[in-house]
Amino acid sequence: MTDAEGHNVQSGLGWKLVDPEDVSGKVVASGRTNYDAAAKCAGNMVVPCETLTSNKDYVLSVWGQEDGSDTKGWSNRATVPVTGR
Repeated sequence: MTDAEGHNVQSGLGWKLVDPEDVSGKVVASGRTNYDAAAKCAGNMVVPCETLTSNKDYVLSVWGQEDGSDTKGWSNRATVPVTGR
């Protein structure tokens, strides 16, 4: 997997859910497949269904990402998100 600049993106996948009716663009839920060094926790791919409204559509975006580091710089790099309902 490569980012928009052609760099390899190998850390994992990121995702987020957004309510398309909420004009603020607030993220309802999000996660990642890989270890989060800053939070010192494993990835989170579980959608918190108990906090979502049943029979409602949400927008899901998924992207490949490479986490920053002290050798590469602390900015994360990501592919262009794939988005769907």
